[in-house]
Amino acid sequence: MTLTNAHPAELYGRGLAPFFFGIALWVFGIVAFLLLRPISTRLLAGRTWPATAAFAAWLPVFAVGLVGGLLLFVVVDVGLGLRPANLWGTIGIIVLAVAAFTAIVHVLRLAFGAVGDALALVLLMIQLTSCGGLYPPETLPAPFQVIHPVLPMTYLVDALRVTVSGGQASHLWRAAAVLAGYLVVALALLVLTAGRQRTWTIGRLKPELSV
Repeated sequence: MTLTNAHPAELYGRGLAPFFFGIALWVFGIVAFLLLRPISTRLLAGRTWPATAAFAAWLPVFAVGLVGGLLLFVVVDVGLGLRPANLWGTIGIIVLAVAAFTAIVHVLRLAFGAVGDALALVLLMIQLTSCGGLYPPETLPAPFQVIHPVLPMTYLVDALRVTVSGGQASHLWRAAAVLAGYLVVALALLVLTAGRQRTWTIGRLKPELSV
């Protein structure tokens, strides 16, 4: 009997690359708010539609994350020799993940303020242990196995494994569809949150502490 490996990762770092891409792309979404405000109060105070205000606020965050994600890919590919099996598929999944991750973090930041950053970090910690990037999900404790299928980073890791080392195209398309679903839901919530932010209170007009 002959055993063959249809899609070898070859090097240890090549197998771990999807996991660390997930970490980096999520962190890019958090770091973007060190440079940008969650939303312009001028847009909120004007007659701009909530959807317009929400997208005008999200697009610069997405742009910052996208630049970071593509720069990371160039460094890993050219400098470290990643050489993905599906180059354009890898780039496409990175772009989609950046869009979904930044939108999710943006909703948390806009809805909860500085506390949203802490929630994004907590969500990152949960995903590190549950996305299956280091160990197969079947070997994880039961609570992590339960949340594994509902975490966005799970699908980024699954998709990048296919585009980097090869695999079934159906897994790639399923992961892309789920990430796209997260993006659509997050953007819808962002629009709703922006609409709610147009209701002004005394606390918002004269905040005691601004972070």
